[in-house]
Amino acid sequence: MRNALKGRFGHPNLPKRLILSAAAVFALVLFVTLVPAPKRIDPSLTLVEEAGVLRVALDASYPPFEVEQDGAFSGFDVDLARQIAGSMGVKVEFVNMGFDSLYDALLTRRADAVISAFQYAPEMTRDMAFSASYLTGGQVTVVARGNTAIRDPSDLNGKRVAVERGSAAESAARKLLGKGSDVRLQGFPTGQEALDAVAAGQVDATIADFVEAAEFVRSKGGVQIVGRPLDPEPYVIAVRVRDQALLRAIEAALGQMRHDGRLDELRRRWF
Repeated sequence: MRNALKGRFGHPNLPKRLILSAAAVFALVLFVTLVPAPKRIDPSLTLVEEAGVLRVALDASYPPFEVEQDGAFSGFDVDLARQIAGSMGVKVEFVNMGFDSLYDALLTRRADAVISAFQYAPEMTRDMAFSASYLTGGQVTVVARGNTAIRDPSDLNGKRVAVERGSAAESAARKLLGKGSDVRLQGFPTGQEALDAVAAGQVDATIADFVEAAEFVRSKGGVQIVGRPLDPEPYVIAVRVRDQALLRAIEAALGQMRHDGRLDELRRRWF
């Protein structure tokens, strides 16, 4: 008796119109599934080109990356932004604000990019896209200018090394001790005093934050940064996650600067 309730399609005896309607819906769903959706138009680069301006958010209170004096901006990131904008055929407009406002400035479209000693942050990749690193910071080894005996952290074995007490530099130095290195640590109240000690010849080297060390080299001299950072921290350029066309243009500009030596020239000038 159950089989008698089936129609020719194996369904209960439903009205023919309903069966045809269901078939039409299935066909429509199949069509939508198989036909690719049109690509999203990304106007980010076009908007910058049409405006003739790349708006760059920065916190101009962080030498030697960026600083403002009498309304004029200078620093490594400032020169970098100008070079990138020039490669894109536009001018640069700096939007100065506190560091904690840079993220919101990008999302609210007050700026097109952030170039401000900005470090890669994986937790922000939902809203931001990042360039490849244009500079690497972290804790670095600093020695007296002309010292050729210490070229790398591995050369610190048996050497007197100054660090700021309780700092990330001290933590990095103690990691060397944990790896069996016979580093003789000498603690100082501040990073500046640790750098002064190596400049005065009181110690063989110091481990210090890259930015603090670079500013010391630039302003006082007598010391040099050697080797690679003990705990590399990449500096990157940030744009909105959907602004891939703009990001590609920025990457192309950075790539050209690496190729022709302009990026290394900027590093030597400021660090």
